Amino acid sequence: ISQSGKTVQAIEAVRLARRAGAYALAVTNTPASPVTERAQATLLTRCGPSFSFPTKTTTAALALLFRFALALGEARGRLRPARADALRAALEALPARVEAALALEPRVQAAAERLRARPHFTFLGVGPGYATALLAEAKIKETAQLRAEAHPLEEYAHLHVFVARPGDPIFFIAPSPRVGVRAREIAAYVRGYDLVCVAVVAAEEQAAWEDVDVEIWAMPIDEELFSPVVQLIPLQLLAYHLALLHGRDPDRPEGIDDARLQRIIYSSPLPEPPATSPEDASG
Repeated sequence: ISQSGKTVQAIEAVRLARRAGAYALAVTNTPASPVTERAQATLLTRCGPSFSFPTKTTTAALALLFRFALALGEARGRLRPARADALRAALEALPARVEAALALEPRVQAAAERLRARPHFTFLGVGPGYATALLAEAKIKETAQLRAEAHPLEEYAHLHVFVARPGDPIFFIAPSPRVGVRAREIAAYVRGYDLVCVAVVAAEEQAAWEDVDVEIWAMPIDEELFSPVVQLIPLQLLAYHLALLHGRDPDRPEGIDDARLQRIIYSSPLPEPPATSPEDASG
């Protein structure tokens, strides 16, 4: 998976995988690129030109991989027809759900203005929500150039709450009622540390969260499995608006030796794996 199709580690991974007998499938936004030339097949995200961090291409690649997984599950007979139809309907509804998430931008911008002085952001999730938390951490770091961390929901009360400071923003990613019950319990607890809590939740869960002292960003979620495609949108917007409020270029991080970094990313090959003798293989 490579937005540009030029990341040397991805290219080398294709070469090493094929040498080991694996089937190499490239997922990229760039049709004619080194990774597509080396892979046996390609899935294109078709997001248009992108010359900065993979934001739209990340979202599109997620949706594309979900579509591929659905097709693969059906081809292998792993999905019952009714379940496959439900998943397909949820995938087809994603564009409308993303539109609903984009409509939250005024609230997200207002939150960014309130949180602009905060130096550290925390994102919590479980299951697909943890994937969203990890992606949100990446966006805050590369787009806003602020410190951020993502953790599994259950780990926060075990460890990370002990270093929380009053006013720290913490985001709870809860895409379903299955997750919401536990997330609300932990959110109610950490509010006692005077943290600023934001719940990024499914619309059906909004009423349940209104009894917790948190800000609620609710959006329709048809299928928890596909929730990162939708719930990542307001968090991408948060990173964007924080960057602007700090006077930073959302596309280019400050204070980075970009030329040297580009050489590392696009010019440094992976080391060859150690040769394996027949004796090692049999052992």
